[in-house]
Amino acid sequence: MTRARDLLLAAGLALCLAQAVPAAAQEFEPRSGRSYVVRDMHGQLLERLQPSPGGYVRLSLSGQRLGRAVPEDGGQLAFYDTSGALIARARRDGRPPMALRLRALAVIRGVEGDSLGIVAAR
Repeated sequence: MTRARDLLLAAGLALCLAQAVPAAAQEFEPRSGRSYVVRDMHGQLLERLQPSPGGYVRLSLSGQRLGRAVPEDGGQLAFYDTSGALIARARRDGRPPMALRLRALAVIRGVEGDSLGIVAAR
């Protein structure tokens, strides 16, 4: 009876994990229609990410176009300026600093590896 219970628990856990993976994989999926915000390491709002075909349009708070953010494998976003130069990457597995008490979906790091901010739900 213990073996049957263990198998049942294992099957339930596998089912829960199988349902969680697609939800995680859909993060930063422009087709979902979700928009995001970018905040600096102090929590100040810097820009908005609006979904568009193949990525997100980066918009300043005043609505000026700043470039694009393009989803990459592994739950990352690559940030490009208006000239198409890579300026940063956001990783979903990054941890924001403890002082920043906001729920971060990803931590943004510059091309040099320095922490620039976070991507958060709108």
